[in-house]
Amino acid sequence: MHNWHALGEPKKAATSKKWFYANLGLLPLQIWLGFLFLLVWYFSFGRKQSKYVKEKFGKSYPKKPWGKVIR
Repeated sequence: MHNWHALGEPKKAATSKKWFYANLGLLPLQIWLGFLFLLVWYFSFGRKQSKYVKEKFGKSYPKKPWGKVIR
């Protein structure tokens, strides 16, 4: 929005502002859907891996730092 203002385009700035507010309004829905997706993934697939590791290694599984896992 500020870029459009700086470029001398107030109508495009106003459109950008509307897009911002639309995204802000959808944020709770996006968060809810993301959480729902995480739950569906966990109960359909993620839990199986957790159980497998627990059964195979017990408490001796060498956990890795999150920084390496996320890459």
